[in-house]
Amino acid sequence: MTWAAREVFEPELREKYQLDKFLPPEFLEWAAKVGITGEVAKNYWASHWVLPSLTAIQELWRKKILTK
Repeated sequence: MTWAAREVFEPELREKYQLDKFLPPEFLEWAAKVGITGEVAKNYWASHWVLPSLTAIQELWRKKILTK
């Protein structure tokens, strides 16, 4: 469920939001050690990103940390 909700199965959105950009090689190495294949490990990584809540965005805006 989480994978579907976080664009893991949407190649265009996965690329647009660069969900795999910061995938560390060590993550794949350790995933393999516990039996998680490369593709599945990449999907876990892509799904770990969590967007900030509306309240968090409003707070960033109020503190002038977020300007756009």
